[in-house]
This record gives sequence, structure tokens and C-alpha cells, in this order.
Amino acid sequence: MDQWVDAVYASTVICMRGFGLAYSESVPPRGERLELTDRRYGLADVTRAQSLGFWLSTPGDDSTTDATATADETRVAYGGGGKTDRYRGKTIPEGGCYGQATRQISGGPDLTKDLDTANDVQLKSFKESRKTAQVKVAEQHWSACMKGKGHDLPADVFSAANSLHLPETRPRPAPGSAEVVMATDSARCIGQSDLFRTWFTAESAAQHKMIQADPGTFATLHDHIHYARTQTAKTPSATPSTAGRPSS
Repeated sequence: MDQWVDAVYASTVICMRGFGLAYSESVPPRGERLELTDRRYGLADVTRAQSLGFWLSTPGDDSTTDATATADETRVAYGGGGKTDRYRGKTIPEGGCYGQATRQISGGPDLTKDLDTANDVQLKSFKESRKTAQVKVAEQHWSACMKGKGHDLPADVFSAANSLHLPETRPRPAPGSAEVVMATDSARCIGQSDLFRTWFTAESAAQHKMIQADPGTFATLHDHIHYARTQTAKTPSATPSTAGRPSS
């Protein structure tokens, strides 16, 4: 939901400008953006593995940290603890500009509960699908493929990266390094074992089963997230570089 976060940020900036103030918080640091399935079943992109290994850019690579917010900026951005408050004769929204932006983008309901539900589903479906016979066989084929390339690893696709004990924050790996070689071999074996397609298919079936078991909850979740995405698409962008204090 990175796009949703950006939309809330942009709406907060616009609201703050209406008070003649800046929103002095940076866009939440996130590092490199990934789609949900990009590494869900192991790194499967051979070209990327050959270039970067398992490496990801760090949060500091694409975010900006602003100076400390003033007391007025904090008050208008986040509200006065539920009490009606005004700034320069203008009423501060409930929860401040950030609270108003969150309601606007999510359509009123707090998406936190919806996102928690979605997260629970994806965690459960991941675990359940991994236990299926077809995924177990695919991981065994992956392991056999890796052994053929000189890597004695168990039937666990994530053991490729884990076996290297890589620190979370580290420099980009050099070409031909142990990390690049391991990542490349693993990605090729994921392809040869058909692990990605097999696991994705099994997890999709598991999620479909969960949705069928509780259609009401997931219909509401779908509606809320669809609305949030629609509002996100309508929201002008605002980045830290364009969100500074308004010129006087």
C-alpha cells in the first residue's frame, strides 16, 4: 500500500498549505518498492540476481528527513487530542490534517483493521500453501538443482540467502561475489523447478478457500481497499522536495 501512504502524505501537505504551514515529516522511508510476489517464493529474477544478488536498496536511499517540525505544524498536522482547535481563525480538522487525509483516502473507515485482515490472510495462505504436496515437491526439486550447482541446501528456497548470513544493511555486492553467484543459481533453480508458479497457484487456491469461508468480511475489505485505491489515483502527488513551507 505504498501508493496509499503517498496519497495520504500528499493530502496532508495540501491541507497544511491551507493553513500556511509545511508538513515537515518525510514520506515514510521504505527503501526499494517491491510487489507482493517479487520475493515471496524466493528471488526468481535471474537478471536481477546476476546484477544485485539478494541486495535491496536501504530506506535511506529514497527518502528525505526534514528538520524538526514547529509546534504549530505539529498541532495542525495531528490535531489537539480530540478537542476543537483553531489556527489563525481556521478550524483544525479532527485528528489534524493527517487524520483528515486518512479519512479522505480511505473513505471514512480506518483501513488499519482491513489491512490487518489482509495481512493475516496472506500470512496464513503462505504457510498453508507451503505445506501442500506440490510445493514440497517443487522445493525438493529446487534443492536438487542447487546441489547440482554445488550448493548443499535443504528443500527450503530461503536457505540460499540465509546460508550466507547477510547483514540487512550492506553495500551492493560486487559482480561475481558469493552472494551474486548464490542468488543467480537459486533464481535459475526456481525456474527449472517451476517453484514460483507452483507455489503461487497453491497459495491462490488457499486464499480463495478463505474468502469463500467468510464472504462478508472480504466483500467489505474489497470495497474499502477499492475506494482507497480510487481516491489514491485522484490525489495529486507531493514529495518532500515540493512540500516545503509556502512562500510568503
